[in-house]
Amino acid sequence: MVAILTGRSLTVPADDTDHLVVHRLVQRVVREILSETGTLDAVVIRAADSVHAAAEGTSRHWRDRALLVEYSEQAQVLLTHAVGDPARQRVLNLLTWMLYWLNEASTFT
Repeated sequence: MVAILTGRSLTVPADDTDHLVVHRLVQRVVREILSETGTLDAVVIRAADSVHAAAEGTSRHWRDRALLVEYSEQAQVLLTHAVGDPARQRVLNLLTWMLYWLNEASTFT
């Protein structure tokens, strides 16, 4: 999937190989289409679940705090796009877990 998006110039690799950059205009178009079709919240919920799963698999060691912070930032962005209460609640639950995990990371070295 990533290769298809990159091949169509919808994403570009970031400086490190673990990240992709999606142009803001492409992001906006996708969000507007999802909003018009009434599926934005479903995508927000699915994204929140994916971030939760990824963060849950991260160690709680201090060395991994940057990754946990990145996941927290992603969750905060998801919250700005959640429209309905179920999506907001799912993202707020994720943010609660992120706070817990970041606290855990600060106590382990």
